[in-house]
Amino acid sequence: MNERRTVTQTLAQLNGPVEDDFASDVELKAKVAVEVSRKYGFKKSPDLPLGEFLERRKKRKQSAALRKAGANKQP
Repeated sequence: MNERRTVTQTLAQLNGPVEDDFASDVELKAKVAVEVSRKYGFKKSPDLPLGEFLERRKKRKQSAALRKAGANKQP
């Protein structure tokens, strides 16, 4: 899906009749963009155990509540 979006965005430069050189240049840019996307694109990280995830979420909610409470105290 990421590759299709990358190619579509690159090829969107071609509107109506265009010169062959410009079309070839845009096609090359699209191919390069796909390769870059494949190399540096999305990387799945390993899942966390449920206990760790819940603990992190709890700490994040607590710190957000403290920040919000501190923001309400200041005039």
